[in-house]
Amino acid sequence: MKRNRLLLAMASAMMASSVMAGEAVFYVTEDGEAVQDLAVSVDGKKKLVGKSGFVSFDVPAGSHTVELSQYGEFLGEFDFETAAADQNAEIQVEMIGGEALPEVNLYTPGQEQAAALGQISGYLESEDTGGAISGARISIAGTEQAVVTDEDGFFSFELARGEYDLVISDPNYGKRDVSGVRVMSNVNTGVNLNLSLEGEGVIEEVVAVGSYIPSTATAQERDSAAVLDSIGSEQMSRFGDSNAAAALKRVVGVSISDGKYVVVRGLNERHSAIMLNGASLPSPDPSRRVVPLDIFPSTILDGINVQKNFTPNVFADSTGGVVKLTTKKFPEEFEGKVSASIGYVDGLTFKSRDVQQSQSLDILGFGSGDDRELPGAVSSIEERLASDDATSAEERAATDSLASNLGTEEKTILPNTSLEISLGDTLSDTDEMTLGYTASLKYSNSWSREDRKTNSYIVDDGKLKSDDEFMEKRTKNNINLGAGLSVGAIFGENELTSNTMVLRQTQADSRIRRGVGGDQDRESIYTKLGWYERQFLFQQFTGEHFLTDFLETEIDWQISFSEAKLDAPDEREYSFERTPDANEEFELYWSSADRTYNELTDQNTDFGVDLSSLVYASDELEGRLKYGFSSFSRERDSDGTRLTYRGNGQTASNYAGNLDIDEIIDDSTAKGIARITSNSSPSDDYKAEWDLTSYYLMSEVKWFDRLNVLFGARAEDSEMTVNTFTLGSTIRNPEAVQAKVEDDDVFPSISTTFHVMEELQLRAAYYETKNRPDFRELANAQYIDPDTGDSFRGNPNLVSAEVKNTDVRAEWYFSDSESVSLAYFTKDFDNPIEKTLLTGGDVFSFENGDSGNVSGWELDFRKEYELENYSTFVGGNFSVIDSEVEIVVDTVNKKQSMQGQPDQLANLQLGLDDFDLGAEYTLVINYQGESLDSVAPGVLPNVMREPRTEINLNAKIEVGENTSIKAKVKNITDDEVKLTQGGKNFRSYKKGAEVQIGFTMEF
Repeated sequence: MKRNRLLLAMASAMMASSVMAGEAVFYVTEDGEAVQDLAVSVDGKKKLVGKSGFVSFDVPAGSHTVELSQYGEFLGEFDFETAAADQNAEIQVEMIGGEALPEVNLYTPGQEQAAALGQISGYLESEDTGGAISGARISIAGTEQAVVTDEDGFFSFELARGEYDLVISDPNYGKRDVSGVRVMSNVNTGVNLNLSLEGEGVIEEVVAVGSYIPSTATAQERDSAAVLDSIGSEQMSRFGDSNAAAALKRVVGVSISDGKYVVVRGLNERHSAIMLNGASLPSPDPSRRVVPLDIFPSTILDGINVQKNFTPNVFADSTGGVVKLTTKKFPEEFEGKVSASIGYVDGLTFKSRDVQQSQSLDILGFGSGDDRELPGAVSSIEERLASDDATSAEERAATDSLASNLGTEEKTILPNTSLEISLGDTLSDTDEMTLGYTASLKYSNSWSREDRKTNSYIVDDGKLKSDDEFMEKRTKNNINLGAGLSVGAIFGENELTSNTMVLRQTQADSRIRRGVGGDQDRESIYTKLGWYERQFLFQQFTGEHFLTDFLETEIDWQISFSEAKLDAPDEREYSFERTPDANEEFELYWSSADRTYNELTDQNTDFGVDLSSLVYASDELEGRLKYGFSSFSRERDSDGTRLTYRGNGQTASNYAGNLDIDEIIDDSTAKGIARITSNSSPSDDYKAEWDLTSYYLMSEVKWFDRLNVLFGARAEDSEMTVNTFTLGSTIRNPEAVQAKVEDDDVFPSISTTFHVMEELQLRAAYYETKNRPDFRELANAQYIDPDTGDSFRGNPNLVSAEVKNTDVRAEWYFSDSESVSLAYFTKDFDNPIEKTLLTGGDVFSFENGDSGNVSGWELDFRKEYELENYSTFVGGNFSVIDSEVEIVVDTVNKKQSMQGQPDQLANLQLGLDDFDLGAEYTLVINYQGESLDSVAPGVLPNVMREPRTEINLNAKIEVGENTSIKAKVKNITDDEVKLTQGGKNFRSYKKGAEVQIGFTMEF
């Protein structure tokens, strides 16, 4: 590197003015690398050498005695002398054979004839993937000196002696400040700067040089034995991802259903598995088999990996893929972050909407008590109400006890808000153990709208004819509240961690529908009000151990206890109707006035241990054996109560023209006209259990860094039972029915990676998987999907689907962060499970098809461009997927694409970084092609989800050393969400564009 004498002289003068007089700086090395865990004593005052290899003391004029020790063992001593109070000492100590050899250099700041030069050299290393980071810009704060890391991540500066702050800018890792880097004359300070995708902002300490490993999330994908896509928390920050679901939209071959459920390679969420730190998770939503990903705020996540092919160390029930979530671990130094935002939704914010009446704690998402709670006067006599055995007095008391909260209220919708706080620190760092924590808290309150047009159809004389047509205004208020605490301890080659999480997600859903339909084609005003509280409790203990004496064995274990709960109290619905064009007034139909109470609880215990042993190693060949055991037990208890009002006659004719439901009910109850009865049946309740025990064994063989083969098998013993009752059961005559799905299978897997050259590698894999039905798909109980508002009913006759899979993929890496890949995959199903629409078009269910297949191509790319003060990148992916399934519905044999599988998926990302302004700009375009929403009964055409594009723009600008402003524009084009049947509208709506602005402060 060429010297710039002017810059060096300026730097020398600057440092001379800031270095304290009488300072002795020690730099301790061994074999050319910085030494840690060594104690230096000067005149009896002891300090530990930092990870940088440096330690400093204030010294007066005179003679000084230095002693060195390590873990209490004396290593040597020497003396040095400073002639004046303002004289400094630079002392490099080289440890050779356990002996300390010092070299003392004395100088007086400001009196040097020429700048004393030293050097900083090293490379940037990714903390997430453990490798080098190329193309990053490193500058010296307060000067114009800057370099760019080379392809191996290396950099070098020649500087005047003193202490410096570095500024690092990288398109993936953002902008970071590195404080307190020491430079000594004639000394090369070898350092390794660790960067994390989580965006820590300030690096307080330089870490000693480590060995080279390829870098970044791209390199993690490159070095994985499986087909893997990785997202770090810094990427989540850059792209404005508030939760895990938002981040996964950008992964090749992945889409997100209903804003929260992952769809991998076109296979809906039932074909994917979600794991948190290696543990399986129950779902707090009875309408889905997997946990909703939007419940996990990005503040608690360190990264997300999507593994698209099965390997024996993951569950076999993961045909689509496995989404692996990992939580953050404690940092080396104290760090904290506060973020807040406010948002505007076009057509909703500051507009008036009719929504359900609110309670005092609704704003925090706690609203299942008070007026929405099922009164004791009802629950105590529910069975007698259902069997018509209750007395008139009991019926009157039960009716009086229900709250007058059926009506809606007009409300001006306020802006969306969010607040996030996260903290972390190392509490104790000694020779024996390091102890630390991370903690986070998040609150958000957001509103969304769906102004829907819905239709249903019949086939008349071979033609599709409109049957019902409605316009609906749906308003949803989502309140998220979450907290997480992770406490970890590191001692020697061992690490123990405790992860605790409480995540709550509450949705207030208000739907008002108006139109003509029903059996009698009457005009109606239909209202449905729902309150859904989802809660996820998680306690996990994990351990990581390394045994050097036993085949260099790595041991990872975890035990988790989790509970997922859905509380849906007082779901209210009612309808006012009249004959169209007959000049009639609207009247309340008593049979339409219902109140439903549902509660579901899943409890899950999960234990797993994974071991990896190096059984053979030479220059040509390396063999590693991987093996493990896991077991989980899941129990579900679901209870439902359905109440209906009844009066004198079919309608509340005495109140014709009155649309105030609470006034009608209260007055009718007072007059003895209105009474409640129970429509509950035994099938509204069910209990379920799932026990799964598995073992796996696989071997990974690497030959000449040219070929990597991973092969093995997983054995799973699964038993799932659902106990409920037949649909025709009554309280007096319950008929029990049990659905049971058992299997005991071995699932083989083999995958190979061939390194054609350093930049090019080819992959191939074959594996077998299974797709089991879920509790809710087996239970007769009918339930509501809170996201879509659709009604579902299970099928106790379902069986598991068996799948055979193949994958091939070519990957070309331009650099450690630039690549292009092309993949082809196939999946052949026996007995695929499909979502169907039952006769009548109001309730969905599930059926086994005879067979099915899925195949597709995936293209993924990323390219970066470096300019003098700018960095840009373009990335994206494109998938073309084809599928076919054979299924019999209502005796009609149908062939169509698999349910939920889009024919095309595309993502495009454009980014620009302005290093001078400290600004990042990112444009993200997501496209999802046509997919089958549900299989229609009989000769009716299937319901299809039409293609849709969404465009989002994110910007981040630094306004201070640790403060940034973020702006986000979502759904810019507001493309319509549309479902069709036979090419005609089935359901359509627009969500509205969103604008969000906020700030982040790091400290």
